[in-house]
Amino acid sequence: MRKYLWIWAGEVLSTVGSALTSFAMGVWIYQRTDSVSLFSLNLLVYAVLGLALMPLAGVAADRWNRKVVILSADAGSALVTVLVFALVASGQLKIWHVYVLTGTGSALSTFQWPASKALIPMLVSKAQLGRASALSQIGDALAELIGPPLAGSLYVMSGVGLKGILLIDFITFVLASVILLAISIPSYSQISDKKQKSVMEDFKQGWRYITARPGLVGLLVYFLIFNFFLELIYPLATPLLFQTGSPDSAGRAMSVMAMGMFVGIAVMGIWGGPKRRMLGILIPGILSGLLIALAGLRPSLTLITIGGFGYYALLPLIQGNDQALWQAKVEHAMQGRVLAIRSIVPYSVRLITLLLAGPLADDIFEPLMSDNGALADVLGPIFGTGPGRGIGLLITILGLLSSAAAFITYLYPRIRRVEDDIPDALLPVEAEAGI
Repeated sequence: MRKYLWIWAGEVLSTVGSALTSFAMGVWIYQRTDSVSLFSLNLLVYAVLGLALMPLAGVAADRWNRKVVILSADAGSALVTVLVFALVASGQLKIWHVYVLTGTGSALSTFQWPASKALIPMLVSKAQLGRASALSQIGDALAELIGPPLAGSLYVMSGVGLKGILLIDFITFVLASVILLAISIPSYSQISDKKQKSVMEDFKQGWRYITARPGLVGLLVYFLIFNFFLELIYPLATPLLFQTGSPDSAGRAMSVMAMGMFVGIAVMGIWGGPKRRMLGILIPGILSGLLIALAGLRPSLTLITIGGFGYYALLPLIQGNDQALWQAKVEHAMQGRVLAIRSIVPYSVRLITLLLAGPLADDIFEPLMSDNGALADVLGPIFGTGPGRGIGLLITILGLLSSAAAFITYLYPRIRRVEDDIPDALLPVEAEAGI
């Protein structure tokens, strides 16, 4: 794990640095426009471009040297940061500049993602994949937990501000690149006929690789359904908190819940996950849905915090075991494309759920659970009535549905036995060691 730990440390620094810049640029937009729509547009640009470019990024991770892909993406991101710094320093930064630069940053990070994930089995053995997968989630968790408050503090700090945050981000890119340059990476078989095939044909080859293995298809379908319910819950969680408690108590609850992710990552990092990865995916999936259902059950910050903490603690186990399973079962020359598809399919529902969540809560469930709503007499004694209780009911239903999806998937033998039906691939680190 030593090589990977060095690279991981650089990635964590880079991810947190990027989170600082992302939050600061959002503040900059909102301060100048006072527009939630223009602020949200910046987030939408990032999400849409990332999803659109993921197929190309997956092919690039298999066609080219993955170390070079990551270094190139880091260099490009550092150049974008320098450009933003120059525009800020000269007073020339405009709103449209931010959108263009955000899109560029999204494109570069999208190319880095499958290459960095496919790099993990080039450095660690199968026995360590669970731990490495857990560690790979820490950067995102830290970015989510400390990025906004740290960026907010630095943004208003005298002598730091936006320019200081950009400088910190640039330094983290440089450190991550220096570390990666210093680490030797085992060789691997790339696409042999990359000059004869189009990018789309290469990507289709990754899809055919998955469809030839029904267990992997079933796993994709499961996460498509599982993520659909979770993506519907995300935009509802914050309004539920603010309808249940004061802003400061809601903020404390969010911090406690976010700590659950670090507990889950620590458990996964120390334990490494079960030998049968499917158990580490589906059993936490069942439990996480029940905890989500608990969070919506009553207008209680305590219940919401317990449910949210438990959910966030189980999420690294689900994601870590899933990633380790794919990395162990997929031929290494195919991992860039296959991991890109694994990312695209479940998260493609995000735009749909963002459109559905608001109308479902505001136009259907909240009226149903108002003091005089159609379900007030039936479900009111359990869920309560009034503002936020329709959202609570909806979250409970979605939690139970996600738990049911995990349980039904466990009953399906082709998915449950995917580890038996698909032989392990030989990892580069094992080939290099003669295993």
